[in-house]
Amino acid sequence: MMLFGNAGGFAATVLAFGLFTTSLAAQSMTVTPGGALTGGEKATVNYENRSKANQTVVVTVSGGTPVVTIEIPVQLDSDGKGTGTWLVISAWWSARFNAPDVKEVACTIK
Repeated sequence: MMLFGNAGGFAATVLAFGLFTTSLAAQSMTVTPGGALTGGEKATVNYENRSKANQTVVVTVSGGTPVVTIEIPVQLDSDGKGTGTWLVISAWWSARFNAPDVKEVACTIK
């Protein structure tokens, strides 16, 4: 008994879904310490994207009034992982971190 037409089509669908979800999980960005950053201290930005292995990506940090955008180049290794740092600006109330293919990370500044 075949539930979805032909067994090969179902297996291919399951395999494709698995590859899709794996590729989504392989793309991430975190900022440490998360949540609230302290002005004058360093924040660490960890970026991971296997499809960009051995490349440099640019993480942008935006905040302040008027809004200022700062670029942080992050060199990725052969696994697509890299780290950058940013000196938190005390005059800002919050910062928004953006990079290719990942969700924005927003942090307050104290």
